[in-house]
Amino acid sequence: MVENSDIELLCEEYKTLVEESSKEASILGLDDSLSRLEGKLIINADWTKSGVNELMKMAEYYGVFMLRNALALAIALDYQDGICGF
Repeated sequence: MVENSDIELLCEEYKTLVEESSKEASILGLDDSLSRLEGKLIINADWTKSGVNELMKMAEYYGVFMLRNALALAIALDYQDGICGF
């Protein structure tokens, strides 16, 4: 079962990665910090390239409202891994 503290820790971890990516892109004079974020998710959060692509797409397409509700439903249904295999 996913605990609320697990989600809070993950949110903090990802916020840190987003902030680091933005800072690095700014220092390097890059316009696109998202590509740096993708690399950090692969290296620091153990995602594959295809997993990162799907994760980024879901965040952009669905946003917090839909994903928060999907998370709550997945927890209630005890779906640890979805049919996509991530």
